Amino acid sequence: MENISKKKLIDLTQENLKLDGLTLSKLFVDSVINALQATIAEQLNKGNKIELRDFGIFKTAIRAARTGRNMQTGKAIQIPEKKVVTFKVGSALKRLIADSYKPEVPAPKKGKKAKKK
Repeated sequence: MENISKKKLIDLTQENLKLDGLTLSKLFVDSVINALQATIAEQLNKGNKIELRDFGIFKTAIRAARTGRNMQTGKAIQIPEKKVVTFKVGSALKRLIADSYKPEVPAPKKGKKAKKK
């Protein structure tokens, strides 16, 4: 598994566009990604929901105030309510990820024979 930086995302997006027959500069792809980030952030800040069909839905929610614990002292602390961004995965993305998952099969343990019943 690899962490994908913004620079790497730009490179990968440019390559995907080439596969679609479009040759765009990295500078242009970077501008589009920056504009997309800014637009999503601006619309979420206004309270709007962003729905990218089959990919997912970005929206904001208010997380209620609650009582938490200081892990070092064990003392109860009040955590204030706050506005958070949520993301709900779309059906096509969910299916793509689920279909690509191949669970690892554990290797048999060495040195022990299976018991016969």
